[in-house]
Amino acid sequence: MGTGRPLLLVHGFGASIGHWRKNIPVLAAGGYRVYAIDLLGFGSSDKPALNYTVELWQEQLKDFWTAHIQEPTVLWATRLADCSA
Repeated sequence: MGTGRPLLLVHGFGASIGHWRKNIPVLAAGGYRVYAIDLLGFGSSDKPALNYTVELWQEQLKDFWTAHIQEPTVLWATRLADCSA
């Protein structure tokens, strides 16, 4: 959502994209192109039988960035996501 500098929102443990619902429109109106992702095992993401590790979520974030953004990005992470980012 939005235009401008990309901003990727990454939720913390036990959270989901829904936790950003009030922030996304405000950030987009403030000049950011806002992206948000549900980490594997949380929210609406797939929940495969995997060993969920920080390294897994780091790879997921890298893959998301490569597929959708591919330019310098502001990263806003909370709690567990701080370690993944």
